[in-house]
Amino acid sequence: FDLESAYGGVPVRTGQPYGAIEFPRRLLVSTHNMVGPGTAAFDRSPDTLADTLEACLPPYLLEGYPHASLAAEIAGCGKRTLQRRLAEEGTTYREVVDRVRCRVAISELKNADMGLRQLSQRLGYSEQSAFSRAFQRWTGLSPGEYRIHMGARSGLT
Repeated sequence: FDLESAYGGVPVRTGQPYGAIEFPRRLLVSTHNMVGPGTAAFDRSPDTLADTLEACLPPYLLEGYPHASLAAEIAGCGKRTLQRRLAEEGTTYREVVDRVRCRVAISELKNADMGLRQLSQRLGYSEQSAFSRAFQRWTGLSPGEYRIHMGARSGLT
């Protein structure tokens, strides 16, 4: 996993005595499409808290399921306030994480080099079978069926 790619080419330094992410101002005010593996494609700035979380959470999947306390920290509020604001938008934190996982899974299934076990771990699932059940719920297809279907549509076999 390439952190610089995940953060739009912004240099990422690890092993520092503190934890921080520095984004250039031009990136923060940008309204162009930001598309890449595991990132959201927005034609405009995110309108809702759910949109913002969906754009921010993909890199955190590498650490396992991104808990609501992390999302609350990202949003600059308490966990209960996060839940209340998402409810006002007609969604839940679990639904937001599911949408992020689904989007990343669909993107990564186009990469034939990544096995299903590796992808399920990348998405924060402890077992491949749990990922497969979730993917079936999201798309109506198993991950393998989806990969075959996408390969046939794109001319890949």
